[in-house]
Amino acid sequence: MKPILLLIVAVSGLLLSGCQSPHADTVTQWEYKYAYNPVGVGPDVNKPPAAEFMKNKPLYETKFLNEMAKDGWIFIQRDESGGCYFKRPKT
Repeated sequence: MKPILLLIVAVSGLLLSGCQSPHADTVTQWEYKYAYNPVGVGPDVNKPPAAEFMKNKPLYETKFLNEMAKDGWIFIQRDESGGCYFKRPKT
């Protein structure tokens, strides 16, 4: 009796796990973007002076990330040069 019960449980588990495997039409397709924060230090009228930028850098970074998120971009990571990698589902 026990071997038959174990066999039924094992087969049921295999069948259920097979039903949960992703199919090509349900797998999320992603698009990726590499971007820099447009607010930086420089002589441009729209850019703050270096001291102000460094003092308020977290504010500028937060604003940049929130703007990207409004367009559906999900932050992945930042590289050594300050550029950011983002992804979002393809539509």
